[in-house]
Amino acid sequence: MVSDSPSPFSPQVSRLGPAAVDVLDPWESWQRLSGGGPISTEIDGDGRGCWYLLDYQQMKSALQNPAVFSSQKDSYKDTSQEFVLLPGEVDPPVHRKYRTLLNPAFSPGQVAAREPEIRRICVELIESFLDRGSCEFMNDFAFLYPTSVFLGMLGLDVRRTTEFVEYTHRFTRPRSASDRRDVEIAIDASLRELFGERRSQPRDDLASYLLSCEIDDRPLTDEELLSIGRLLFIAGLDTVAATLGWSFHHLAIRPQDRTDLAVRPELSSTAVEEFLRYYSVITSSRTVAEDTSINGCPMHAGDSIVIPLAPVNRDASEYEAADQFILDRRPNRHVGFGLGPHRCLGSHLARTELRIALEEWLARIPDFSVGHPDWRPEASGLEPLLGIGLSVPMLSSLPLSWASTKAAD
Repeated sequence: MVSDSPSPFSPQVSRLGPAAVDVLDPWESWQRLSGGGPISTEIDGDGRGCWYLLDYQQMKSALQNPAVFSSQKDSYKDTSQEFVLLPGEVDPPVHRKYRTLLNPAFSPGQVAAREPEIRRICVELIESFLDRGSCEFMNDFAFLYPTSVFLGMLGLDVRRTTEFVEYTHRFTRPRSASDRRDVEIAIDASLRELFGERRSQPRDDLASYLLSCEIDDRPLTDEELLSIGRLLFIAGLDTVAATLGWSFHHLAIRPQDRTDLAVRPELSSTAVEEFLRYYSVITSSRTVAEDTSINGCPMHAGDSIVIPLAPVNRDASEYEAADQFILDRRPNRHVGFGLGPHRCLGSHLARTELRIALEEWLARIPDFSVGHPDWRPEASGLEPLLGIGLSVPMLSSLPLSWASTKAAD
């Protein structure tokens, strides 16, 4: 519950329940809370607090100071009890060791080398429904596309794409108390099987690369391999799918941007950056490691920090016309991938996937719209706003329609 009590340091305090959140523009709800100090909430009865940091400078203070705002998971020392994600849940200098191993596999050069395969997957998906003149974008494209790319990179069978999409749904939006744990067990089983196969039969894939890596002059342990695999699986699929959904919904309802981008495909890269800024979907969390303060608000060791990048990327003090979507915005120094040592490892891959999706879709379907005039998604992932945790704001569905190519023939 949000605290109403007066305070000498005057944190910004607000009540904003699910009824106040527009599921088609959840960012506007965050905007109404921005511009002051961190927002304080109570998360339990033992005095610990939870702080929401909603502007650029607050975000920067936390994400660039891991010694005070820690990503360390307390249970990492007992990995049998938790689904640990390496290197996302450890701090420097340990974090740096794992990140250094992973950086080459996600470098611009490595991603560029995979672009033909990424483009092939994208085109095949679009052409599978092109002649129909309609699709349910989230299920027919947004989830299948990045998941197929990821499975191919890691070395898993792409014919299991639907299975792993279901795992993503159940992990990020569990339907029961046991759902997430069941998915954790299934993902671990798939990863163990994959690493076992690659030990005897290495291939040109990420699993084989990880098996060749060493840290502190030793190979990665089985638990380290699983932990890295978990992070790669969980971190990139939902976020890319969500960004695709918001981007294509934007184009469906804003014909001028859609036309400009279709006529000038060279704008696709700058458009991707603006989609990442304007429709930021990543929320980071940290734990306060020692007593500190931000904007005069005292924070105590053990307090939780939640940093949604959505309001940060629309901070008017950092971005000109911050609340406007500008297709060819330059410069665009957004922080859609975070900041500091934990900045998104897969940023080059995500950018490439998003750019290719725009290029290939608009080359085939330059004119499209929301398929049903009265359509509304069931949820966006932001209700209730101050109970968001790490949810990814996502359209539950997106029906799109266009002139069928068969009808045109």
